[in-house]
Amino acid sequence: MHSAESFTTAAGSASHIKLKNVSKSLVKKLAIPGVIGAILGAVALTYLGEYFSKITKTIISFYTLYLGIKILSNAFQTKQDKKLKKKTNLTRLGVIGGFIDAFAGGGWGPLVTGTLIKNSFTPRFAVGSSTVAKFILTVTAAVTFIFTLGVQHWNIILGLLIGGIFTAPFSAMLTAKLPVKSMFVIIGTLVIVMSSITIYKSVF
Repeated sequence: MHSAESFTTAAGSASHIKLKNVSKSLVKKLAIPGVIGAILGAVALTYLGEYFSKITKTIISFYTLYLGIKILSNAFQTKQDKKLKKKTNLTRLGVIGGFIDAFAGGGWGPLVTGTLIKNSFTPRFAVGSSTVAKFILTVTAAVTFIFTLGVQHWNIILGLLIGGIFTAPFSAMLTAKLPVKSMFVIIGTLVIVMSSITIYKSVF
């Protein structure tokens, strides 16, 4: 998955940069700790196996479900609390997001982007900047996995690669064009649905 995402996030990142959805300072603050977290997560998964990663992903899904609900509620608030933006610890968020993404097989988007939007970051910059940061840490995780586990399941990689590269520019375009309230509603709903599916699969 991370091998395929190296290319799909590259396509998404290029689109977001072209459409000016990216804050360079935010990317830097997320990407550097994200890379550290991704390396730790990839190494941990290699030696601890999938059992602990599934438990971790389920726990995080309950948190991202809460984030989705908060994001959705933000769509109907007249003012955003700018104090939350200032209080957000981006270094800690990057490390945790990178670790969870590599260790549990995903989660950067709902966790990191969801937290940024909940904490009053402008949605288009939160999405665009976290996508670019995700590209950097995804490449790092993929290289770590190649050295520790090798590369297998080329058919899965190819399918994810084609689908992701095709849809990435369209999602970046929507991010640039949609009003803030619509972004809150769409992202909040997506995070809730994705988190609920993960929780359901882990229980049943």
